Amino acid sequence: MQFVTSDDRGMNSSLSDLLTEATKRSAHVRSTFKVISESDSFKELAEIAQQSNSFADMEEGGVSYLASWCVRVRQLDRTRFGKTLRSPLSREREATAGMTNLLQKFGGKVNLRNPDEMIYIFEGLTARKKFVLCRKLADGLENMSSIAPTTRKCVTSTPLRPSVAVSMANIAKLQKNFNVLDPYAGSCSTLLAAALVEPTCKTVGIERAHGGIVSFMKIQEDFAVRNFTSPSGLIRGDSRDIAVRNKAIEAISGEEFDAILTDPPYGIREKVDEGCPPPLVELFQSIIEDRERGKRLLRVGGRIIAFCPNRGEDDLMDKQSELPSKEQMDRAGIKLVAMMKQPMNESLSRFLVVFECIK
Repeated sequence: MQFVTSDDRGMNSSLSDLLTEATKRSAHVRSTFKVISESDSFKELAEIAQQSNSFADMEEGGVSYLASWCVRVRQLDRTRFGKTLRSPLSREREATAGMTNLLQKFGGKVNLRNPDEMIYIFEGLTARKKFVLCRKLADGLENMSSIAPTTRKCVTSTPLRPSVAVSMANIAKLQKNFNVLDPYAGSCSTLLAAALVEPTCKTVGIERAHGGIVSFMKIQEDFAVRNFTSPSGLIRGDSRDIAVRNKAIEAISGEEFDAILTDPPYGIREKVDEGCPPPLVELFQSIIEDRERGKRLLRVGGRIIAFCPNRGEDDLMDKQSELPSKEQMDRAGIKLVAMMKQPMNESLSRFLVVFECIK
């Protein structure tokens, strides 16, 4: 078990709820727990929990009085970081017996398979005390593998890994009913991730490759078999074309997009259109065109999350070759807010860049 901790003194319920929701959509957090008490005995764990009323909601009169529950004990080997040992059943029986005064106040039934409330006791988590009593708040995205390329009907030659696509969706701060665009959609890895993270999103993809390479029918099937909301639009064409972008805007009833998520096909695009500007530069040119004709592509506060390559030894910030110029960003009303380097191998890397529309 690898873990980080956070001091939650003064944490109110709304902050706890935010932490829970953040965990549920995380690609890299397995579970989040609220620490209730620490002690060298199971009995004292329960006594401290009762004194702090940490399980009042599961006792008579509480909102979770009839919630099913179970107690799990997990032994951690601190000498081998990251190693979790499953505790013997006898240890869980011992823990349950030691905390009888607390557990007998719960109105719900024990459910070992799929309980409403998971109560964990970690043994060896800290050096201070032998046991730590916790309540599980939430699990991370367990079904992230459901959008893995190997499980999909439509897959291009270089699809995004699910964890990367989900991270892009989270960096975009997707919320309910957001409109999401990928102007270089490919097999729609970004849009599948958006639908997984926030099911109410309305997604639109633009792709210029012909149906033999990218099948819209298969993409629709990829959404359908996962019970995801179907894309509001899948448009065959070039995102540089005003008519194509108009179709994208029409697909969301003339609204503006809240987020643009994309992993442009750099090497392929340059081979097809020799001498053309980098995709991000072209995207900004399109945003400027739309602003100047009174048809915004991205709303104020909206974000662009995109990958771009590092083609040489120098950092991208030194070269600026793949990014729009300061003049373009000013005309587009967009600022660069973050840049993260992702090594691909010993000699190749790329950057995830984050832009935000400010006017």
